[in-house]
Amino acid sequence: MINDDNMNRVIERYFQKAENNLVSVIDSCLLCYYSEFLKAKDKIKSIYYYEKGYSTYYCYLRYQEPLNCPLGIGMAIRDCYTFHWYFRPLLN
Repeated sequence: MINDDNMNRVIERYFQKAENNLVSVIDSCLLCYYSEFLKAKDKIKSIYYYEKGYSTYYCYLRYQEPLNCPLGIGMAIRDCYTFHWYFRPLLN
């Protein structure tokens, strides 16, 4: 099982070179523009993401309880409340 302390360290290392792009406000996530995602916002405690290139985003979402990706495009880390999603921007 991955605990929050370990995951936080992973996130800190992962985003070390992208500090200026690190976001911790859920409203800044692209997926928030979709009603499917807005329905899940109350279950999300925090989000961290950054843009890599022009097409790929890496997101860490921490939930109060386990939750599948509302758009069906993500994968959850098993046995952990922290989710790591890979997705391509859906907005032009």
